[in-house]
Amino acid sequence: MNRIYILVLRTILSLACAIILTRLFHPEKGIFFIAGLAVILVSLAYFLTYLRVRGQKEKGR
Repeated sequence: MNRIYILVLRTILSLACAIILTRLFHPEKGIFFIAGLAVILVSLAYFLTYLRVRGQKEKGR
């Protein structure tokens, strides 16, 4: 898959999850809290992908 397509897909899914989580646990929070949580979720997705790829390279040595 194209890297741009993966970024768009992760962003949409993170935004949806951020909205659901925020409305369940902190319904009084606003749009900036939701956007911040979505950014954190996208960042975590890329960080975990980095760790997974790094771990696979180390096992291949």
